[in-house]
Amino acid sequence: MPELYLRTLTGDAASVWDFTSYTPEVVVINLGTNDFSAAIDGAAFTADYVELLTLVRGNYPAATIVAVTWAHWGAGNEELVHDAVDDFADANVLETRFAIDAADGWGCDYHPSAITHQKLGAQLTELLQTELGW
Repeated sequence: MPELYLRTLTGDAASVWDFTSYTPEVVVINLGTNDFSAAIDGAAFTADYVELLTLVRGNYPAATIVAVTWAHWGAGNEELVHDAVDDFADANVLETRFAIDAADGWGCDYHPSAITHQKLGAQLTELLQTELGW
């Protein structure tokens, strides 16, 4: 992701994003689920996550960064994100944990349903209201 983050179009290396065109107050990083669908090198994942945090911070020095973990990853995989956030040691990086309630149904290919997306949006909104006073 550190490589793709710099692009406007992920499949086009020449399409470099202009980070001066918009300055967000918050950047949410919601990565890992596809990574954890196969065996990975945990240390490499953590190092790459720190690299991504570094890129985001470099482009948006005042933004709050929210790192998302998911309950269905398992504690070991969630810990990789926690480790990256700890290694990055930036007080303006928050973590939140998302969970899927199977009773809410599923979207296509076991993606979260519309109901789950609404719940997760409300959870993120509450976090930002609490932490940022929105």
